[in-house]
Amino acid sequence: GNAIEFAPNKEVIRLRDGFGYFFVNDIKAIDLEGEWAYDAATEKIYLYSTTDPNLATISYPKFEKSISILNSENVSVKNIKAFSAARLGIEVAKSSNIVLDGVEVVQSGGDGITFNNTQNSVLQNSLVSDMNWSGVYSAKSANHIKFINNTVKNIGNSSFGKSKTYIGIDCNSSFSEIVGNTVRNTGYAGIIACGENNLVKRNIVDSVCRILEDMGGIYTNNNINNTTGTIIEENIVTNSSVIKGGGVGQHSLCNGIYLDNRSQGVTVRNNIVGFVDGCGIFLHATLKNNKVYDNTSFQSGYNEFQITNPDTIPEYDIQRNILVTNNPSKDHVVMLVHNTKKFTIPEIGTFKGNYVVNPFQTNNVKINYKTTEKVELKRVSVEDWEKIAGEYATGNQVSKVNYTPTQVGNIVFLYNSTNKVKKYTLNSGKYLDVRSKVYQNSATLEPFKSVVLFKQN
Repeated sequence: GNAIEFAPNKEVIRLRDGFGYFFVNDIKAIDLEGEWAYDAATEKIYLYSTTDPNLATISYPKFEKSISILNSENVSVKNIKAFSAARLGIEVAKSSNIVLDGVEVVQSGGDGITFNNTQNSVLQNSLVSDMNWSGVYSAKSANHIKFINNTVKNIGNSSFGKSKTYIGIDCNSSFSEIVGNTVRNTGYAGIIACGENNLVKRNIVDSVCRILEDMGGIYTNNNINNTTGTIIEENIVTNSSVIKGGGVGQHSLCNGIYLDNRSQGVTVRNNIVGFVDGCGIFLHATLKNNKVYDNTSFQSGYNEFQITNPDTIPEYDIQRNILVTNNPSKDHVVMLVHNTKKFTIPEIGTFKGNYVVNPFQTNNVKINYKTTEKVELKRVSVEDWEKIAGEYATGNQVSKVNYTPTQVGNIVFLYNSTNKVKKYTLNSGKYLDVRSKVYQNSATLEPFKSVVLFKQN
């Protein structure tokens, strides 16, 4: 049939029209190859299979944890594969100077690798793949943890996960480094950096927030741990987008780089964000001393840059960012500063030398601010915004070309995610970047650099 009737159930808090739902462990719902359900009363597993399952090789986890390193110092684990733990692949706790190098942790029923109450330890050159919960986790009780040159992928199982998991690298420790990692296909965040003086550098984060939204490719949250001194630089974040069918609306709040919940003292610089469903760079409910310099944000579902609801007088420092849309819709706003009606223009902060680029229309800034007489919410051009803000918004640039809505294909976004100089071939014609530099035939990019090109009419 087409209808299901539920008896009163405390576990189902609210059902909402238009949202997607699925059934777990119900024999009536298994209808695809490999789906299964377990009947605890009869201790039987029911498997949907087009072949005889008795002829198949079926494995199950024997141990809760594959490897535990407890109360230890100066231990190295190299070139070992931890496969199919029931709950945790590798546990490191109450230890120091631990090196995990070249390990593979695959198909854990819970998390991949965790560091608790541990110092001066490294996870490097390793693979963490196919976790029900999260990939790699370091607790607030840990510090000086390094995550270097790892691949973390296929993280989060909607049927068997738990709340606030599905995270690729979840770093809650301070004085830690997350450098040179590749994180792909996670149900929630790609990288969380919630600790003091952390470095997040040259990571590739792709296809995250596949199950849950209101998250980002790279995310900070001062409520988890103090973020002061954290630097997020030279990362590439692409394709943050929830799998369709889970909710209503054209876009989801799957962001690129997301500073959230009282984040303070964070520097975001020289990053590349593209093709995200929510906001390219999103600052929400933050505190002071957050700086956003020299980033490129291209083609976001909501906005390329958004500030909303600062927790205190924020005094943001926003400089030399390249914010470009190829969305011809008249409703799209490149830069949105809203729910800031408690603050004056100087209190909101300084915006200098940014490129706010939309070749299809001119009014690309929407700003909410307090004056001596009333609260204003205006959608304006960059020129009019600078007149309003005075010395707090100067040197900001707009598109050097103008297109009709049918000319979306005239915009080219290139980025180099390799560690080598890379040359790209261009279609015929002349192209301009946002600084009016001319390109013809080809474009060459240094590692972890990008360019947005506009074909001249």
